Amino acid sequence: MYYENSYKQWSNEDENKLIEHYNLGITLEQIGLLLKRSKISIRSKLKRMNLLKTKKIKKKLIKYWSDQEIRQLVKLHGSKKFTVKEMAIICGKSIQAIIYKLSQMKLNMPKKYIALRSYSNWSDYEIDKLVKLKYVYNYSTDEIGIILSRTKNAIEMKLKNLF
Repeated sequence: MYYENSYKQWSNEDENKLIEHYNLGITLEQIGLLLKRSKISIRSKLKRMNLLKTKKIKKKLIKYWSDQEIRQLVKLHGSKKFTVKEMAIICGKSIQAIIYKLSQMKLNMPKKYIALRSYSNWSDYEIDKLVKLKYVYNYSTDEIGIILSRTKNAIEMKLKNLF
C-alpha cells in the first residue's frame, strides 16, 4: 500500500501530531492513516523518539451499578429535567457510564441532552476526541454526539471528511 508521506522527512508539526495522537491512545494504524504513513513508519519514529510504550495488560476496575443507583438513574431520566452530565454528577458516575447504562436499559436519549453545535468549527481537541471515541473505544455516533455536543449528522460528516 502506498502512503502519501512515505519516505518524506518528518516535520515538527507531524512529530507533534504523532506524540499527541499516541498519548491519546490512538492505535498505530489509525495514526498512520491520519499522518499518511505506514504503521511501521509510525512505530519506528516512536522508537527513535523513545516514546514507544511496552504492552502491559491494564486491569479495568469495574464498578457495578447497585439497584439503588439504577433506580435513581431511571428516576432522573424519567423526570426529563436533567442532562446526561447532571445525571453523572448526581449518580457519581462518568458521562460515558451514564450513556452506556441508558443504552443498556434501552432508554432513549432525549434530544434536549444534545446541545446542537453543528455550525461551529471543530477544534483540534474535538477532532482528536472524535477519532479516539470512534476508533479506539468504538462509541456509536449517537454517544459521541452527546459527549461532544454535536448532532449525529455532524459526527458522520466529520468522520467522512477526515477519512
